[in-house]
Amino acid sequence: MPPPKSSPAKLNVVMYKPRQGNYDHWALHLEDGHSNIIYEVVGQHPNFEKHSVKARPQNSINFKHSFQVGEINADDIPSFTDEVSKAKVDNTTVHWNCQDYVIEIVEKLVEECIIDEDDYKKVERQIKRHFGARV
Repeated sequence: MPPPKSSPAKLNVVMYKPRQGNYDHWALHLEDGHSNIIYEVVGQHPNFEKHSVKARPQNSINFKHSFQVGEINADDIPSFTDEVSKAKVDNTTVHWNCQDYVIEIVEKLVEECIIDEDDYKKVERQIKRHFGARV
């Protein structure tokens, strides 16, 4: 008898109160039942850097929203981490920020069939309503 399949990991777009300025801070949150990992860029133009940390976003006092954009099967976790590691940090474009970083990765995950396009489309409009500066 084959071993039982593990539950897929949940991938969320997480939004926090602005760290500086008037842009909400965005990150990706991978939740697999055993661990929680947040992937983000930190800093500001022209010094953004990739950062990851094991944490639950909801434990941050700056946490605002979380939107599940898909599920990732255990077999696809290495492909997910590979895509995150390949994601570019754009320190040349003045208006590029953490929100662009998250959207670019999510769209690449859809393109590579790591997350289901239909799952993402269900929440895409809600997520993009929060894109840009808060006034």
